Amino acid sequence: MELKQCLGRRVLLLDGATGTQLQAKGLQSGECPERWNVERRQEMIGIHRAYYEAGADLVLANTFGANRLKLRNCPYSVSQVVTAALENLREARDQAGHGWLGLDVGPTGQLMAPMGELDFDQAVEAFSEVIRAGADAGADAVVIETMTDLYELKAAVLAARTCCSLPVLATMAFDENGRLLTGGDCAALVSLLEGLGVDALGLNCGAGPLQLQATVERLLELASVPVVFKPNAGLPHVEPDGAVRYDIDADTFARSVAEMVQRGVWVAGGCCGTTPEHIARLRAACQGVEPKTVTPKSQVLISSGSRALNVAQLDLDALEPIAVPEDGDDLLDEVFDRQDEEEPLLRLDFSHGGLTPLEAVEAVQEVSRLPLWLEGARADALEPALRRVNGKAMVTVAGEDGQLLELLCRYGGVAYDPADGAVRSCRRA
Repeated sequence: MELKQCLGRRVLLLDGATGTQLQAKGLQSGECPERWNVERRQEMIGIHRAYYEAGADLVLANTFGANRLKLRNCPYSVSQVVTAALENLREARDQAGHGWLGLDVGPTGQLMAPMGELDFDQAVEAFSEVIRAGADAGADAVVIETMTDLYELKAAVLAARTCCSLPVLATMAFDENGRLLTGGDCAALVSLLEGLGVDALGLNCGAGPLQLQATVERLLELASVPVVFKPNAGLPHVEPDGAVRYDIDADTFARSVAEMVQRGVWVAGGCCGTTPEHIARLRAACQGVEPKTVTPKSQVLISSGSRALNVAQLDLDALEPIAVPEDGDDLLDEVFDRQDEEEPLLRLDFSHGGLTPLEAVEAVQEVSRLPLWLEGARADALEPALRRVNGKAMVTVAGEDGQLLELLCRYGGVAYDPADGAVRSCRRA
């Protein structure tokens, strides 16, 4: 049975930390872990095999930082690093006799514009290069993890959904309060990822299973796809000898994660500080546990990069549109006024000309964290704007406008029909 067919039908275990194992074998601070794929292949095969033998179903290749932005000082290309990583993983899988091969995709390490200098399309290109190489090398799934910015996550998921047909699992690193580094919450995550059609979503890293329990429960309330839980081995502490230790043992870790499996998590594993022992104990703790069935949720969400809104709770008729002007400063003045009035979203009307949808969206996103409602523009003009929306926008769609609906399905969005006020979520197939 293929991996995608198993999601939500049986508990799937991921591996534990790769970095912890590499450090135990001599990886030095500041050393590029991905070089080991080429230069120390037997050690990598041994690490992967230990996780398979501990009971992991899906083990991740050593490709977390294998993008062009992080490998600038590496003597090997992205393709060389990724191909070697998948070869090592396949050899380990064959030796163990079971399991799937996961392509691990981590963040670029740079801040996205407008907060940083990394352009959205440059991020998509960097992720696409990694994912194409992984798909060509035989990966069974793309696992995007440890993201802290929903905009960067969108770039990675779009890359995966456009350059391969592999199942996509995507997780972010939340803090103990259920927030991302850039301010996003669980609802914003679910809104974005379900719109983009991921196969499973959830969280990894950030903290231990005890600290992240409330965040997982919130994801289970919101998600209509299987939820992934891959926490650290508790909280880290620096010992007098300089070594980093985590504060819960393998048994406590396994019991805590297995409890969340019982509550509805379908994909579980370990992040920083976890070892094959943690995964073996987790396998034992999950024996015979059958999570709650994944059920479609009825809420229709729109979102920005930091917040989500349930459309059913909005008085849409009361939201006055902003007639988008030709001057960007005039548009921003109007946006500031709407924010001062504490409107829940920004309704941008392009039917009178003015800035293009892309120009308006990029200008607004530099100063506002409100979700967007776009109307009055042709599909060809809306496409580049929907691609770069930080979150999931709502778009006015009169009747069955095939072009607009297709765009909303491609980039994730909500269609609003002005004739009867009906709204519907569009999801990438």
